[in-house]
Amino acid sequence: MPALAESWHRVEAPDDLTVRVVTKKPDPTIELMLTFPASSIVPKDYFENHPALLRLRDRSLALGDCDSRPIGR
Repeated sequence: MPALAESWHRVEAPDDLTVRVVTKKPDPTIELMLTFPASSIVPKDYFENHPALLRLRDRSLALGDCDSRPIGR
């Protein structure tokens, strides 16, 4: 299975209630990919203040299989 965000060009947060995923080319699997727990969209402060999420991020980055980090502000 390809990396979760392999086809993603960038992710934007134009406002507090919107996340925009811009892909490199049309991606018919994006809706399915966004249902996986690894692609959960959570507030930045929640992400930064929950040790389990930080361990998941650190493990994912060590494995090189995704780009887990807060988006936007």
